[in-house]
Amino acid sequence: MRLNELLQRSDLPGIEINGMSCDSRTVARGDLFVAVQGGLNDGHTYVDEAVQRGASVVLTERPIGVVNDCFVVADSELVSQRNAIAARLFGNPSQSIECVAVTGTNGKTSVAHGLANMLRDTGFMGSLGWGMCPNLETSDLTTMDGIALQKRLAKLHEWGACRVAMEASSHALVQGRLSDVDLAIGIFTNLSRDHLDYHDSMANYANAKRLLFKEFELSRAVLNIDDEFGRQLFTLCKQRGIDVTTYGRSEEADISAVIDSLTLDGAIGTWRTKWGDAPLRLPIRSEFGVENCAAILGTMLHCGVEFAHACEQLKDLPPVPGRLEFIKHHGNIQVVIDYAHTPDALEKTLRALRQLKPLELICVFGCGGDRDPGKRPLMGAIAEANADRVVVTNDNPRNENPEKIVAETLHGMDQPEKATKILDRESAIEEAIGSASEGSLVLVAGKGAETYQEANGVKTPFSDREAALRFM
Repeated sequence: MRLNELLQRSDLPGIEINGMSCDSRTVARGDLFVAVQGGLNDGHTYVDEAVQRGASVVLTERPIGVVNDCFVVADSELVSQRNAIAARLFGNPSQSIECVAVTGTNGKTSVAHGLANMLRDTGFMGSLGWGMCPNLETSDLTTMDGIALQKRLAKLHEWGACRVAMEASSHALVQGRLSDVDLAIGIFTNLSRDHLDYHDSMANYANAKRLLFKEFELSRAVLNIDDEFGRQLFTLCKQRGIDVTTYGRSEEADISAVIDSLTLDGAIGTWRTKWGDAPLRLPIRSEFGVENCAAILGTMLHCGVEFAHACEQLKDLPPVPGRLEFIKHHGNIQVVIDYAHTPDALEKTLRALRQLKPLELICVFGCGGDRDPGKRPLMGAIAEANADRVVVTNDNPRNENPEKIVAETLHGMDQPEKATKILDRESAIEEAIGSASEGSLVLVAGKGAETYQEANGVKTPFSDREAALRFM
């Protein structure tokens, strides 16, 4: 598309634009590079790099002078419209592909990943990457920037996807990364403490989640009615004329699960729904995992899957990498990798594992740096209360002092001297597994499927799963 058509300004030349990016590292020859002043980085400082990589036009928020032979457009209003411009360039892909967005503190990945596997020709976008499962491309953010989002929606459509299940983070909703995406279905899982370093208060955090159901022209919604905020969203959706399906333990829920048994082999019980009852057989080992399946079931029904068929399909739900992921036994010791990095998630995960009746439950975890410090003592208290033994270590310390993070975590414990402190995460995992007795279960929490550890601005390759396997 030519520049004057793309930016809808007749005074601009008809330079051919092949692609578009606001990340200088991904610029290709013939691209339009958009320089954005962000909260942490200023895209204007990366203009030279973008030009060196082949950008033919640069769109900036402020005048920057001449940049080699590159054409520069300084127009802050056009920069603010970059997502709409990207949608135009890539053919408005969300008008051709049904977009399902999942928001909530915990469960976003599990629900979106489950939908991408249960629904035919459905792509995935989230913290595990993007693409068609199980062959996902890497992604740095839970919800990518708006330009990349449009580009990848177009690519998914090109690959034959008729639908995409995506995670919608609170940051992305506030920052407008999903603007100019036509969302059809919104899903809410739950709300508990997280990201207060960014949102400042739970009220602001809740309002960020509310944007998905307030600002987008959704036709359908799936809501956790057990959650107080979910009930608020239910009222909002009804006022807006959105077709709502609810799930939860409440008798008011459209979908609920009666669990008869929960073992290492999975969950057995009954689905109780407004469409009737059906056998519940899931390869899921936790109550919160069953709740996520209820959200998946409700969405499958919204997407036209017949009730009995949907229940049957869920029996073969594939595991989610790094989400209550049971890896092979070491003798008679079980190791679990999980992404639990909030107080609520850690508590639910430990309680779920306790239900499996291990002889000893050992928890290895840490808290991230440059993130809400108020949740550190809370997580320390939860680990102490719900595990038999606790090993406190590094998560992603980022730009904070690891000793300080661990000290703040231990501060929440009644008897911090009983916890083992090992800053090196691999050594902490080795200690937990090596000291575990037969019949024990070791939870390594916080990083899930992440393949790096971030400290002092550097991401070093690291995987909890690979580290655990080395000591098994």
